[in-house]
Amino acid sequence: MSVQDFPPVPPVDSPDFHPWLEALRLRVCIDDLLSLASPALGDEFAVFDVSADATRKVTFTALQSLIVTGGITLGTVTATTSGTTKDITGIASGTKRIIILFNGSSHNGTSNWLVRIGDSGGIDATGYLSVVAGIGAAGAVIGNVTSTTGFLITSQIAAGNTIRGVVMLCLEDSANFTWVQSGLIGSSEPAIHMSAGRNTLASELTQIRITSVTPNTMDAGEFNTTTE
Repeated sequence: MSVQDFPPVPPVDSPDFHPWLEALRLRVCIDDLLSLASPALGDEFAVFDVSADATRKVTFTALQSLIVTGGITLGTVTATTSGTTKDITGIASGTKRIIILFNGSSHNGTSNWLVRIGDSGGIDATGYLSVVAGIGAAGAVIGNVTSTTGFLITSQIAAGNTIRGVVMLCLEDSANFTWVQSGLIGSSEPAIHMSAGRNTLASELTQIRITSVTPNTMDAGEFNTTTE
């Protein structure tokens, strides 16, 4: 639909008038954007200003703030069938939330699963405030564990127990590179593990490591990530 094809203006005192006006403003923006194959800095667009009841010109640099960019990016499935650590690297600058999705991961020991974050200087293994608690059969609490060396995501685990669930990392303070963590992991024990924590890096986050407190060898399952 072009501006020329837009529905006729309703009466000003009609409840349909302001929705119509807002829709026209958006339509004008969209039509102007589509008329340019490759918008460039400095290009002008006609935008209907509701408050002034008139069309005004804005430059492409000003209009950029009105356009939603980015979104959720799904990573690549990574097997957890070997090794004691798995690193997620190449995290894009400006990332504000990362979700790690575990699907049937296990290792051959009894060491709790751990997630560490890092920047361009490497993986950080200090300064964490992390706690995890588990609920097992019949509602019994199985562990209430803390750590300063990483984000704990299980409170008790047996060799061969598989885990499934999500661990979320969110940027809380972009000036100080502070990240907070929350997790909800189910294990085949059976148990459910709830975790939370925070850590501050020296610079922007670029990498994440999945491991265990005393590194055990992974032997089943996989994980993936989403970033935004």
